[in-house]
Amino acid sequence: MKKDIKVDMTELENNQVMLDVTVDKEDVKGYVDFAYKVAAQQYRIPGFRPGKAPRKVLDNALGKRVIFAQATDALLNETYPMAVETQALVVLGDPNIQTDELVKLDYDYTYHVELNVKPKLELTSYDPVEVEMPPMEPTEKEVMGQIDRLRGFYYTLENSRRRKVREEDFVVLDLDTVRDGEKVEDLCVEDRVYELGRSRIPAELEAGVVGMSIHDTKDIEYVPEEGADPVVSTVTVKGIRDKVLPEFDDEFAKKTGFENTDAMYNAIYDTVAAQKKSDFPRRKEDLALNKEIQNACAGKNEYKGAIGLFFPGSSAGHKTLKYRREVGEDPNLMDKAIQLVLQYCNSHALEPMFTWQGVKNALLIESLDRQQKAREEFEAKYRESEEK
Repeated sequence: MKKDIKVDMTELENNQVMLDVTVDKEDVKGYVDFAYKVAAQQYRIPGFRPGKAPRKVLDNALGKRVIFAQATDALLNETYPMAVETQALVVLGDPNIQTDELVKLDYDYTYHVELNVKPKLELTSYDPVEVEMPPMEPTEKEVMGQIDRLRGFYYTLENSRRRKVREEDFVVLDLDTVRDGEKVEDLCVEDRVYELGRSRIPAELEAGVVGMSIHDTKDIEYVPEEGADPVVSTVTVKGIRDKVLPEFDDEFAKKTGFENTDAMYNAIYDTVAAQKKSDFPRRKEDLALNKEIQNACAGKNEYKGAIGLFFPGSSAGHKTLKYRREVGEDPNLMDKAIQLVLQYCNSHALEPMFTWQGVKNALLIESLDRQQKAREEFEAKYRESEEK
């Protein structure tokens, strides 16, 4: 995939920049094609061998929006680092990727990224900056973290003892959908499993399902896709599923291509070690810059001991909460931050999660990371099947 992208950069205040990233429609098609291949390989469709189910069947079984959401995740995951590289930026912290829609066939796709970047610092001394580097050897926590992420790709769904639907649950739904009194066959399903919290079904439908109990029935009005007329679905909750990860044992190790858990642990240990070695120069530079900023802000209580809250599109603007003391922790600081967010949400009739940008960013990064891992695994399996 050639990945033809266009990047425009706008410098903002406080060492921030905004990147406007546009991905060519031919590349968009490539991501959609690959998402369908992954879906056909990963999901068992009755009557079809793995990887052979046609697109229309996949759309009916999984939902077209689900597949296009996976394509969007993959596009963001791969093109964001390229966009940063084209501008030769040194990024500090997590990106704030702003996009409100999924990819569409035959259209370029544009999204926006707000970044904190390396500030321009004045040289005050020629003395070298001393930094304490983390150990080069991988820790057990780092290795097990990678193993746990791998376990996440082999989860199973089991019936939950809970009776009420929560955010990010797997739910089994029946949908009987009408528009202006006419039945909409494409939006009528039985015993369909949906994963909430991943933007794979319309937000209004998902919000209506949260809080329902098993066997509850409820009419929910929503817009199924951009530009479409509203519909009303009679929703019945048939079940709730818990996501269960496999145990880290020899059986799991063999399933992932290793002889036993020791072999798996050692292989991942070596991979983490190689990654840390390759990242060492960049990590050293980051820590040195971190130290410079800390020294520049010494005594000003701006580098440490503050929480910044940004309220989008609001007269509230930006608020900075600082510690009461120069040294030590203020146990009430987080309570103050949460209280301000809740006040803002209540005054604007908003859900708290939608104004807490850090939470949204963390969820998106986690989703993109999973998508990248799934893509790499699928490509490896696909190459193996082609060689056979």
